[in-house]
Amino acid sequence: MNIKKNYYFLLSLIIVLVILPSNALAASKMPQGTKIANISVQNKTESEIRDLLETEIAIWLANDITIENEFESAMINSHVISFDLDATLNELHNKTKRTLFNFFTKPKNIQVPLHVDIDENHADLVQIKNKEYIDYEQLIDTLRITAEHLGDTTIPLPYKDDADIPLETIANVKLKVPGISKATLEYIVNELDGYTIEPNELFSFLQSIETPEKLLQSRDESSFLATALYALFLQADFEIVERFPQLTIPAYSEHGINAEVNKRENKNLIVLNNNDSAYELTINYENDFVEASLKGTKSNFTYEINVKNEKEIKPRTIYRYSKRIKPGEHEVIQAGENGLKVDVYRSVYEDGVFIEEKLVSKDLYLPTPLILLVSPDDEIEEESLEIDVPDDSESTDSVPIPNYIADELPNDVKDTVVYEQLKYLEDMQRSYETFLENLLELTVIDQDMENLNLFIILQERIDKLERDIHQLIDELIKQDIVDDDFFEQRKDGVD
Repeated sequence: MNIKKNYYFLLSLIIVLVILPSNALAASKMPQGTKIANISVQNKTESEIRDLLETEIAIWLANDITIENEFESAMINSHVISFDLDATLNELHNKTKRTLFNFFTKPKNIQVPLHVDIDENHADLVQIKNKEYIDYEQLIDTLRITAEHLGDTTIPLPYKDDADIPLETIANVKLKVPGISKATLEYIVNELDGYTIEPNELFSFLQSIETPEKLLQSRDESSFLATALYALFLQADFEIVERFPQLTIPAYSEHGINAEVNKRENKNLIVLNNNDSAYELTINYENDFVEASLKGTKSNFTYEINVKNEKEIKPRTIYRYSKRIKPGEHEVIQAGENGLKVDVYRSVYEDGVFIEEKLVSKDLYLPTPLILLVSPDDEIEEESLEIDVPDDSESTDSVPIPNYIADELPNDVKDTVVYEQLKYLEDMQRSYETFLENLLELTVIDQDMENLNLFIILQERIDKLERDIHQLIDELIKQDIVDDDFFEQRKDGVD
C-alpha cells in the first residue's frame, strides 16, 4: 500500500513539473547569492535581470578597451564583443531550477558568466594579430574573461616568451669623450645601459646609478653623460623637470645642449616621461666615443631643437700687481674668453606638420676673465694696454690669484683630504661669485629680470659654500692643524 502511495506522489510531482506554466518560472525570483558577471541578481525576476544586465553592458561598452604593457599600448573598440543574454539567462535557469532532488529548496550562491562572442575579424584585432611578437591567443583569452565578468577595460598586452620586440630608435647622440676618467665613465655607462623609463615616470640621473663613495668626485664624467642624455630627452616627449647648465661651454656639446650633474652640490638631471609607453636607454662606450640611444615604440610626433638669440658676453679684465714687472709692461696670467647667452627652443611636429614651438631654457655661460700681471707703479686704463695673449697662457711664471685659505695652510696639511675639500669649496665659491657678478652686470645692461630666480639660487649656493668652508676650518682647529689666530686672520677673507 505504501509503495502505491509513493508511486502516486511521484507521478503527481512529475505532472506538476511538466505542466507548470513557463511564465510561473519566469516570474519566480532568484535565490540568495545569485550573480551574473559579479552582478547580484538575487530576489530579482527574469525581466528585472534582463533590464539590469542591458544597462550594465551598455555602460561597459561605452569605453574602449585598452591593452598595454611597459613598452606599448593600443585601443580596441569594445564592440568587438557581443553579448548573448538569452543564452546567459538559460544557463542561469538551468543552474537554479528545481529538480526531483531539490524540489523544496533552490540552489544558492549560483554565479554565471555572461555569454560573449569576439569578432576576431575586426580591424583592431587583426592589426594586433599581425604582430608576431604578441601572444595573441593569451590576449583573446584575457579579453573573453574580462568581458564575461564586465571587468576592468584596461588589460595587459602579453608578449611571447623570448620574443624579439621591435623597439625603434627614437633619438641618437654620439659624443667624443674628453680628457676624463675612462674607468669612472665606463662604470656609469654600465649602470645606465639598458635602463627602462616607465610610462609617466620620473628619471633621475643620480638616483638611477649606485655610485661608490670613491666616485663622488666624478662630476666631469657625470656631466658628460648627462649632456648626452639631455640631448636625447629633448628629441622626445620628455618634460625637463630639473637641469643645470654648465657654467662654461664644454667642447663636446652644442651651445645650450648640455647639463651639469654634481652629487656634492645636488645638481641633478631629472625628466618626466610624458608618454603612455616606456623607453629604454642604450649606451655604448667604444673607441673614445659614447653613443647613446633612446628606444621605444614609434610615435607620430617628432621634435627639433633650435638655439636662437645668441649673444656674446665680453670678459672682464682683472689686474694683479707685482714689483718684478716693469712699468708699462704686463704679463698674461689667464687668457680671457667670451661668455655666451642663448635661448633654446623645441619645435613639435605631427606627421611632419609643424604644431608649436616652446622655450626650453635661457642659458648663460660664464666668460673667462682676462687676468694681467702689471707693475704697481702703473696707472691702469683698460684701453691703454695692447694685450698680446700668448698661446700658452698657463706659463711656469704665472702667478695664482691670492687670498685662497687653502694655499696658506701649512705644507704638511696640503696632502690631506681636508685640504683637497677646502680647495674644492673655495674654487666653487669663486666660480659662483664670478658668475653672479657677470649675471648682475648682464641684467643691468639688458634689464632682464627673468634672471632674478637664478640670483637667489646662486646666492644660496654661495652661502652654503661659506658655511662648509667654516666647518672645515673648525675641523682643522680641532685637530690642532691650525690655531684660532689663523682662523681670525682669515675670517674676513671668507665672510
